[in-house]
Amino acid sequence: MSLLPLWEDIEKLSPDPATLERCYRLASQRYLKDIGTAEGYIWGKIKTSGASFYQVCWQLETLISASNSPIHPKPDKYTLALAFYYCKNQMAFPYFEEIPSWVVTYVSKKHSECDTFEILLGWTRVLKDVQRLSKEMKRNFPVQKNKYLLLVHIQQERRQLLEDKEVLP
Repeated sequence: MSLLPLWEDIEKLSPDPATLERCYRLASQRYLKDIGTAEGYIWGKIKTSGASFYQVCWQLETLISASNSPIHPKPDKYTLALAFYYCKNQMAFPYFEEIPSWVVTYVSKKHSECDTFEILLGWTRVLKDVQRLSKEMKRNFPVQKNKYLLLVHIQQERRQLLEDKEVLP
């Protein structure tokens, strides 16, 4: 298996189309410095809108990104820009024998955050889906119809959503 991620996979991680659009102009030598790769990681420093740089990195096997950028949610435009530049110019990334300590620290911290965040995000999405379905069902089942039928249908839809998202056994 090649560690070179497909850009389409990384694009799917973008929180929104605007973030993705902003990352494209940052994905150049003009904004990136101190880039490197080792053992399935890529990293670099990317210029902020001011004079400073953010440290950004990816673990390619898991497609987990991390940075010291205050922007949330991640991946933000800075981490996406690094990944996009890597997909376009893999040969521009020098290979190192060791991974910088800050990369290991950022990614390991992100791993623990991701586990908790993914669970919360999954439940948030399920809740939004249930709320959307509830509104939809109320439109489809006027008040004068059997309220019990509405409740049963909402519960069935909720259970199906939870099973689809593999939240329930």
